[in-house]
Amino acid sequence: MAKQVAKKFSMCVVAAAAGILCSTASAAPADTTRVIVKFKPGAKAAMKSLAANSNATMQKEIFGMDAVAMEVPMTALKGLENNPNVEYVEEDLKRYPIALTSPSTGTPYALGQTVPYGIKQVQADLLSDANTGNRMVCIIDSGYDRAHEDLSGNVVTGTNDPGTGNWYTDENSHGTHVAGTIAAINNSNVGVVGVNANRRLKLHIIKVFGASGWAYSSDLASAANKCRSAGANIINMSLGGAGSSTTESNAFATLANAGILSIAAAGNAGNSSLSYPASYSSVMSVAAVDEFKARASFSQYNSQVEISGPGVSVYSTIPTSRGKYGYKSGTSMAAPHVAAVAALVWSYFPTCTGAQIRTSLNNSAQDLGAAGRDTSYGFGLVQAKAAHDRIRSLGCGR
Repeated sequence: MAKQVAKKFSMCVVAAAAGILCSTASAAPADTTRVIVKFKPGAKAAMKSLAANSNATMQKEIFGMDAVAMEVPMTALKGLENNPNVEYVEEDLKRYPIALTSPSTGTPYALGQTVPYGIKQVQADLLSDANTGNRMVCIIDSGYDRAHEDLSGNVVTGTNDPGTGNWYTDENSHGTHVAGTIAAINNSNVGVVGVNANRRLKLHIIKVFGASGWAYSSDLASAANKCRSAGANIINMSLGGAGSSTTESNAFATLANAGILSIAAAGNAGNSSLSYPASYSSVMSVAAVDEFKARASFSQYNSQVEISGPGVSVYSTIPTSRGKYGYKSGTSMAAPHVAAVAALVWSYFPTCTGAQIRTSLNNSAQDLGAAGRDTSYGFGLVQAKAAHDRIRSLGCGR
């Protein structure tokens, strides 16, 4: 582990165009690093003494897991690994919102209501959201502008990580844009509409990104477990980064086993590299298409891409202070289309499991590109009405 961390620090690559910056960058001094320490069962009580003996600084206790994030001297890594109370030590990787555009101001506000092209493209206009009060989508992101005219009427709760600000504010607009795609409300002649526009869907916001726009894998794992605690059925993660994390992987596998459907952006590098959490087998990886259903040039393509959603020049809500409405592109914009459709379809068949809804969405997707599943589109473009009709006819998970 010690050699691996040192190597990663020396070989860190910045991929700003992908919306994924250096996964090992740190404000910590060069002779320290931030790691996740997973304790063996029953050994959590040793946490404080272990930190003191390692000259480590405790950063975070990961909610729902016997694990913590610590900033430790590089020289202490081997000692941590060999401690009988420790199951494993791994680097605490960075995670970022995955959007290519982050306007400081929105487009000029105009009277009248806009229906973004993605609503029709995913067939959300063909299926009523009257039942969605039985579903909750948890959005792990940069917050939610609760004062926004198109979001204030929703059933929404939330929490935030220390240092990020209140969950009901959004300092960089990413989370509010994502939330608008999922559930911007149907106000007469005002703004936009989301996939679930009639104020019934429950939302839970977990704010992990502050104004700086990045978080750690320990933050993500903790937030995902908090989504479960809040009662979420679906988790939307329009975020990602390089490098697989054992802690993240274990968390999402546990959530999947508990019936929760986790959905994440495939990444914006425009190549075949893997982004996480999207590339864990327990998470749906979402690629982006444009209004003509062609793969977005930035959308990552690989064996983990599972399904596609609208992700180019998506019009949605942004914080009121930045203009109320604006366009963003990215697999960050595609993921919430899929999460919102999952909630919409699932609301009709609440006895289905998350895994069954996942299968039904894949089997009913509009095939794009090469016949069958492919690396660019996965199974194809998510389709709400087709998924609903398939389950109605064939049953869950068919």
